[in-house]
Amino acid sequence: MHIISRDPFEDAARKYPNDAASLIAAYRLLKENEFESPAELRKLFPKLDNFKYRNKWWVINVCGNNLRMISYINFVN
Repeated sequence: MHIISRDPFEDAARKYPNDAASLIAAYRLLKENEFESPAELRKLFPKLDNFKYRNKWWVINVCGNNLRMISYINFVN
């Protein structure tokens, strides 16, 4: 998956040091994989949810249920 910037992950890791390892792990998982569908991404992030009012925007629970990341994801077809 193409991630535009690592900065938001690093900023969040500094702001929430208890969850820093999970944030960096989430970054690596997303960066190192290509996902063809939400079902594939759900295998790594079971609580993946579609953002209700925006097409192609997804909510990913990171660090258990402590942090949520809202992302624009255009899945490979």
